[in-house]
Amino acid sequence: MRLNVQVNQSEVAHASFVPLLTRHILLLQVIVNGFVNNMSEWMAASDCLVTKAGPGTIAEALIRGVPLLLNGCVPCQEEGNIPFVVDNNVGKFCTKPKGIADIVASWLGADKAELAAMAARAKALGRPNATFRIVEDLAAMAEQQFNRVRFVAPGTPKMFTAPLRR
Repeated sequence: MRLNVQVNQSEVAHASFVPLLTRHILLLQVIVNGFVNNMSEWMAASDCLVTKAGPGTIAEALIRGVPLLLNGCVPCQEEGNIPFVVDNNVGKFCTKPKGIADIVASWLGADKAELAAMAARAKALGRPNATFRIVEDLAAMAEQQFNRVRFVAPGTPKMFTAPLRR
């Protein structure tokens, strides 16, 4: 079994659950990385993710169908993400290293069925096309504004102006 830990220098303390977890699971290979550019690939190779409640990370984990164990949040900014994850039963919230280790150990051990069910719910909740839909909506709004307000300098020859679309 392998545990991948992605942390930056300021988050090293958050990885303090790793030694506690290795006590639960004896055959655990631990890989600790700093910042990586291929986080989606690391998520694809993961059974679960321990992370703070950042919206981008949560969205990407849901798309990948990876259950989440949230271990903190940016006050006010990310607090609302915690009940979203917990209430949709795609993860849990715990800030104590021993509690994090206990939860991950149970997910990888006796509670594998719970982990699989959370993974299925996460995958169903993920919205992989959300970014494209946002871009499409923005493009439609821009086109609507273009059609409402014509930005053509006075005296521009007609051959350089697009016909008004309705």
